[in-house]
Amino acid sequence: MTILNHYIDDLVVQIGKINLSAKHHWELLDLENLAFEKPTVICFSGNGAITNRQANRLAKQASVYLDLMFKTKDGNHTLENIDIMSIKYAVSDFTGAGELTKSALEQITNAIWKLLIDKDGNKLDLNTAQKNMSRLTFFTYCAGNKELQNVLRHLNQKLIYTGYTQKEVEAINQASLEVCFAPLSYPLNRLPSVQVFSMKDSFMTNYLYDGLGKVSKEQLPYLDGVYLHHEKPNQMHPSPSIQILSSSLLNSYNHAIDEHAITLMARDQNWNIRPPYIDGVAQYSFNADCVSQLMAWALCKGVENSIQNFHADQYVPHTYWHELMDDFKSIINSYDRRRLARNPVMMQNARKRKFNAIRFKNLLKFFPRLSVPTYEKMVHRLNNANSWEDAIAYLQANHFLGVEHILPDVQVLTQPEKDEILRMAGKETITSTNTFGIEI
Repeated sequence: MTILNHYIDDLVVQIGKINLSAKHHWELLDLENLAFEKPTVICFSGNGAITNRQANRLAKQASVYLDLMFKTKDGNHTLENIDIMSIKYAVSDFTGAGELTKSALEQITNAIWKLLIDKDGNKLDLNTAQKNMSRLTFFTYCAGNKELQNVLRHLNQKLIYTGYTQKEVEAINQASLEVCFAPLSYPLNRLPSVQVFSMKDSFMTNYLYDGLGKVSKEQLPYLDGVYLHHEKPNQMHPSPSIQILSSSLLNSYNHAIDEHAITLMARDQNWNIRPPYIDGVAQYSFNADCVSQLMAWALCKGVENSIQNFHADQYVPHTYWHELMDDFKSIINSYDRRRLARNPVMMQNARKRKFNAIRFKNLLKFFPRLSVPTYEKMVHRLNNANSWEDAIAYLQANHFLGVEHILPDVQVLTQPEKDEILRMAGKETITSTNTFGIEI
């Protein structure tokens, strides 16, 4: 390919689908004449997907997820039942990142709109429109979530112009599903959605610390494992959503890492979690394995309803939305909680850093008093206290210095005793997940 062709390719949006008979198992489709002829998963990747190879990668991840439902000993294949499409973005002149062009946005919108009108361009009866909309399930990542919201906004406007009422448009939207990792448009979602967040994702930090659901900035550090939050529809959430929040996906790794990449959720052909290699070492993490299974299960349930409707005469409303929370809890509870918890070495190091910051302030405050105890000294002293009274006296003598960071490493005190110490120190006690409005 010439440099000129490379440049032209950068300027256009393309869509392809997995086709095992095509070169590289990837068939490019004509956007202008795009049609969804059978149940279809449409993948909107992050804005780095500016090549078909990158678009294909997310489609393959969706395909392996769906093996959970379709792959059998008889050799049945996912692609015998559905199409899996994915979008290659054009490179923006302003940002250098990938994006949908105005013409591509219109073409993709029209392809969906054609499912919802008759041959003369008139609205369908609501039952048929819902049945047709259920043919589509969306799998998105980061900026892909934002691009999907733009498509849906454009689609909803066209449906109103076609003659659908606002309530009918909302009902049509409810017939589909989005499964998303690191949704860039959170909290806006126009479809029922399962949204996955990692607390170690630098891109999503602002969303998390602005309060995911009812979780406050102060409460987030206490979340340890995999948590669920159900968001009912409101002005910012036109459709319901379930948020899956992981405290640390790569909890086998005891150093800091940015967990923004959706490839952390990928599974191999044997349906095992595909570990990233860091410094030549494969990082098999139970937390990532658990969250990946939750995403795959959600995608399978959406596609299952698509197939039901594709073969039905009348619209088959999905029932999975009211079942997903219990399904997710069952998957989470199949893991020992300790296997989903954050890496203990990292947790201890973080507590120690916070303690040392408090200690440093005290050293400056009481200078030249240099007897402010270290983290290790306080933990050792409390673990060897002769009695409850002895432990309290020692803490009081040191003004309960950094006690909230010390107590997790004190083994001789019970949780009620630790809670009482926190109360005496004027620290908030957080022991119940109900405090977060998040369930497990």
